[in-house]
Amino acid sequence: MGWPDALAAAEQLAGEADVTRTHLARALVEQGAAESMNAVFRRFLGFGKPAYVAVSWPVLDDVVAWIKAAGGVAVIAHPHSYSWTSAWRRRIADAFKTAGGDAIEVVCGNSTPNDIGMASGLARRFDLLASQGSDFHTPSVPWVKLGGLQDMPADLTPVWESFNTATSGPVSSC
Repeated sequence: MGWPDALAAAEQLAGEADVTRTHLARALVEQGAAESMNAVFRRFLGFGKPAYVAVSWPVLDDVVAWIKAAGGVAVIAHPHSYSWTSAWRRRIADAFKTAGGDAIEVVCGNSTPNDIGMASGLARRFDLLASQGSDFHTPSVPWVKLGGLQDMPADLTPVWESFNTATSGPVSSC
């Protein structure tokens, strides 16, 4: 598509890690294909765009089992970021809990009060622990303001209260 060195640049940015869409977007910005990572996604990588590749997701039960087998805590990441109806959110939270899921991200870097209310409601309804995080990826991503997280509702149990430093592994989001 006119940017023959984009993959090599993305591979260099990724280093030893797998190349992701974020690496490719950063490489394209650095090469002048677009003015921002968001513009790269709008022009090239978003759904229906020329470089879009559909993701093949593993089965939820398998993912939760893998996280647990690795000693991790399974968390639904930023549920407000997806175009799910309220009914779908409930179905997903129910399936996640049934699969052995542990927590849901209630607060993240770009959460609105409505987002926090929705995720808090799911945490309460499905007896999930609550997590929060900045969703920070890189300083060039404009939607995150580090250090500006809103408070998590006091009646929710934070996921970190379940950590046992002797046995707990990494926290992983689905």
